Amino acid sequence: MKALLLGCGEMGEEALRDLYEFGHFNELLIGTRTVSKAHLVIDTLKPNTTKISVHEIDASDIKSLAELMEGCAVAVNCIGPNYKYELPIAFAAIRAKVNLVDINDEYEVTPKMYDLHNDAVKENILIIVGLGGCPGIDNVLARSAANQRRKDGNKILQRLSPKRKARKS
Repeated sequence: MKALLLGCGEMGEEALRDLYEFGHFNELLIGTRTVSKAHLVIDTLKPNTTKISVHEIDASDIKSLAELMEGCAVAVNCIGPNYKYELPIAFAAIRAKVNLVDINDEYEVTPKMYDLHNDAVKENILIIVGLGGCPGIDNVLARSAANQRRKDGNKILQRLSPKRKARKS
């Protein structure tokens, strides 16, 4: 299975590490404007069987993006700024019929992404937005806390406030 990571900035670097280490992909494509940055990150990864290739891209070129996406199970968009590149990348995913996960955290673009729902459904793909550090990781941490609370019999084991510090375990 093949995945495409778009962007290798701060968020893209971490996504690359996670996709490489925990993903179930035999091939990982990286589309970025900073090819040298991607290679610096790749050089720090522990060897495994995942094939990695880096491609210099123009994130506003829908046709080229769609061609790069073809054959991928999913594209993960970490390119910013979101207001500038999110829609062209989504249009490319729809054109290529590839699922898209996006870290968008800018409220101005989100309603426009929701407007693409019917186009995505028509092409039988998913477009998931808002999985970045804000609100994405917050949601993961909230779910983890809820799971832990349920496991502990719905008891709040510790509560933090500005006036109190965490107790040492």
